[in-house]
Amino acid sequence: IYNCYYHAYHTILDFDPKDPQRIVPDKQYFYPSALIMKYLPGGTAIVATEVTGCEDSYKHVCACAGVRPDGGKTILLVNDGDDAAEITLPGGVTYQCFTVDPDHTDKIYEEGPVTDTLVMRPDSIVVLTDKPF
Repeated sequence: IYNCYYHAYHTILDFDPKDPQRIVPDKQYFYPSALIMKYLPGGTAIVATEVTGCEDSYKHVCACAGVRPDGGKTILLVNDGDDAAEITLPGGVTYQCFTVDPDHTDKIYEEGPVTDTLVMRPDSIVVLTDKPF
């Protein structure tokens, strides 16, 4: 269970090794936390937390779907397995895709529009939203 709201500042920020007076994002925690907090902010109504139709090999994929206070719909997917996962999305909606994974930890990466199928990298966090900020 990954709950970014329990992180204190000292776990998502770090001192700059070149300048101890400057605080910088800790790559391991800051961007995954930022991705979740941006697209599932306080006040989001969580409407689903179950992945359906998966094979046993996809039991390492967790999901959470919510409706944000601004009316936007967001799906959070976490693939904590060592293999990629191909996810079929509910019909007819085009989502913008944002991701963080072990090879992309220096910022939140925008993957572009996704409609039918999404292939998640291993150890990745993906947010799909129909109405980005």
